[in-house]
Amino acid sequence: MQKFIGIKKIFSLFIFLLLAFISLILYIYLSENWVSVGRGDAKFNDLIFEFEIPLILLILSFFHFSQIKNLFIRFFVPIVPIVILYSLFDGFYNILGRSPYPSDFQNFTSLWAFSPMMGFGLVLIFLAIPAILLFLLYRAYKSYPSKHFKLSLFLRTVLIGLTGLTLTTDTFANFHNEKFRYYFWSQEFTVRENGKFSSFIYYNNREKESIKKLNNFVSHNTNIDVLETLYTGEITAAKNIHLIVLESFIDPRQLKDIEIRHPILAKELLPYLNDNRQFSLVTSPVYGGGTAQAEFELLTGVQALSKANRIEFNVMQGGNISGFVKKLNQNNYKTIATIATGPGFFNSIQAYKSIGFDEVSFLGEDESFKQKRYNGLIFDGDLLEHNIRNL
Repeated sequence: MQKFIGIKKIFSLFIFLLLAFISLILYIYLSENWVSVGRGDAKFNDLIFEFEIPLILLILSFFHFSQIKNLFIRFFVPIVPIVILYSLFDGFYNILGRSPYPSDFQNFTSLWAFSPMMGFGLVLIFLAIPAILLFLLYRAYKSYPSKHFKLSLFLRTVLIGLTGLTLTTDTFANFHNEKFRYYFWSQEFTVRENGKFSSFIYYNNREKESIKKLNNFVSHNTNIDVLETLYTGEITAAKNIHLIVLESFIDPRQLKDIEIRHPILAKELLPYLNDNRQFSLVTSPVYGGGTAQAEFELLTGVQALSKANRIEFNVMQGGNISGFVKKLNQNNYKTIATIATGPGFFNSIQAYKSIGFDEVSFLGEDESFKQKRYNGLIFDGDLLEHNIRNL
């Protein structure tokens, strides 16, 4: 009889995990309709099945109680909290264009000041998860003998605790880092390749690592005030300032063995050039990959040292930093950034907020922006013409 009961429990757990697996696959497949990280050919790759889904199924198994008689409560209710968490992740990504970090919870109180309704709604959604879990425990309490329930609850709690501790160890972080496919230029690609929970864990570990590096760097270096060191005094003649960063833009006069018959330089440029009619030159460290570093140096005036992360933009979380744009803001300038992509590159939304721009426009998501030369990406010439028209 006990053997039969044991087989019945195993079969019940198997059915539950199968239903949970199908639910996760359906959510990942359908989520492309409401969040960009669900799109693309790499939607279901090996890492999704090697880490993301097995981890979720492991956690879900702790909330399956095989003796609950109601089949809907036994098999489907435990899956709801994971669906809620996935939905919260998608909503966060749609707003900020990046994966959530544990440190984001520190900013929860500021959400109430921004939007009380949004804060209230978020609290209700979060409360739904413990409410569902307490409901499951109550039904399990009613279905199990008292001693069996207490023992089962104790073992499950221990296993959940051990799982959480394991995920926060340096050993696991190193193992995860070896398996993880990190695209420093795009969180969209990173999350899509690795999964949402896996990315949350990875970015949590990276954040802790970055904090250690930054603290170590600060303790071994003399802090300087960027504004007092680089941008002293006040701006007495407030002229309009336009910084134009064009990828793959070159001075054709540097090309050898090419004869150019027409004048290269517009006469309007001549007063702004030196006696040799040369431009200053900022070279991105990696073509197509490190362009955010060149932007960081232009917009702050500080060298991009890659001390905490390969890309400085990727460690910014929206807090105001010292630099050139901040100096303009202090002198009553209105600062506007126009970006020729969507917000899915280099932690853009948070980074430009940290830099200090008053307005940021991502043309990749601007329906009013019309490309003349459409090839999938926005051509630099279209970007330049757009900005000239809006001067």
